[in-house]
Amino acid sequence: MDENFLSDEEKRFLTQHGIPTKDVLDVRSVRRREWEPQAKTRGVYIVLGSPCGRAGHRLRTRAGHCAQCDPKKIAFQKRHSATGFVYVAFSVAQKLVKIGSTSSINTRGRTLRNQEYAGANDWRIRRWARVKNMGKVENDAHSLLKGSSSPRAYQKDGRPQQAAEVYRCHPLEAIKALRTAVVSNGEEWD
Repeated sequence: MDENFLSDEEKRFLTQHGIPTKDVLDVRSVRRREWEPQAKTRGVYIVLGSPCGRAGHRLRTRAGHCAQCDPKKIAFQKRHSATGFVYVAFSVAQKLVKIGSTSSINTRGRTLRNQEYAGANDWRIRRWARVKNMGKVENDAHSLLKGSSSPRAYQKDGRPQQAAEVYRCHPLEAIKALRTAVVSNGEEWD
C-alpha cells in the first residue's frame, strides 16, 4: 500500500502494533464481498476502509471492525490465522474437556493447572494438532461441541474469569470434534 494514503495517526497506530504499511490493503473503493476473499488469501489483517461511526477511524480488521477503537481485535485476527497447536485437555476431577489453542504445547498443560483453569488443577493435554489458522480450527471444533458447553467461573490473578471453552462430554467426542475441524480446514490429522 502507498503510505501517502495513511494519516500520521494511522502510521503510528500500525507501527505500535507491528503491522507494516505494505501489509495494509486499500479497500476504500471496493465492496466487502470483493475485498474480503482477497484479504484472506493474502493474509492481510488490516484494511484501509470507510470511516467508523464512532470516531471516524479508517483502519479496520478483515472482519470489518474498527481496529483503532478496539485494538484487541487485531490480536484475535492474528491468532485466528496463525500457525500453532489446537489441543484437547481433560480434567478428570471436574469431568471437563477443554479445546484450546497455543503457540507452545509444551507449557500449556502446566499453565492450565497452575491457573486452575475452570476450577481444575489436574488438566492434561491428551491430543493436539499443529495447524495453520489455529484460531479458525479451534472455533470450528468449539462449534461442533456447542451443545455440551459448560462454562465455569474461576479466579485468575485474583480476578474473576469465565472459562467458556470447556465442555461436559466424553473425551473421545472432543477428540473427534478436533479431528473433524482439522481435516475440514485442509490440515493433516496423524
